[in-house]
Amino acid sequence: ADIVFIRAMMRYEIDLALFSVEEARRNLVGADPQAQLALSLFPEAERLLRRSRRGGAAVAAGQ
Repeated sequence: ADIVFIRAMMRYEIDLALFSVEEARRNLVGADPQAQLALSLFPEAERLLRRSRRGGAAVAAGQ
């Protein structure tokens, strides 16, 4: 597991030196399983946000 992290950080440093911060971060996020999991949860977060907004409007209308 450490070797994967070390390689990702080496790639990040190389990308940072050769390209831009944005490119380096894009590649780092692409190699980071934790970031990939977080990105995969955005649709659920959006669904929960819409649900809470509907519920909040219903509660406000009932008062």
